[in-house]
Amino acid sequence: MKRILMGFLILFAVGIVVSFMISFFRPKLDTEFATGAILRYKYEDKNIEARIDDKKSLDQFKTLLKDKIYTDHPSCSFSTDISITLYDEQKEIVLCLACDGCPTVRIGETDKCVFLTDEAGAKLKQILSQYGFSFPCL
Repeated sequence: MKRILMGFLILFAVGIVVSFMISFFRPKLDTEFATGAILRYKYEDKNIEARIDDKKSLDQFKTLLKDKIYTDHPSCSFSTDISITLYDEQKEIVLCLACDGCPTVRIGETDKCVFLTDEAGAKLKQILSQYGFSFPCL
């Protein structure tokens, strides 16, 4: 009986260590390449498209969006009409914002997501509101 209990405890400990390692080594969204950003908000009577080229504003977006990437299918609704496109001369990445206001960003039309902290999500919404964005936008 002691052997069975010890076996379960060892398996449990190994499971915790493996889970921690998977979470710890999960890749982060690469935002460093971007030299500019395009903000898009097409909802109801609003049709906003703003270019962000100044370093200070761009760095705010890059910092807020740089987080771990997960494969998931969250129930938030996403649209490229409500998005931030980070770009440089050779590459671009479209980040679709959750229309329901949750702090989740989907990478393009993939099943890859970035789950922002509540604080980062609130800060992102605050910055975007200065450009005319409002959430939720379902």
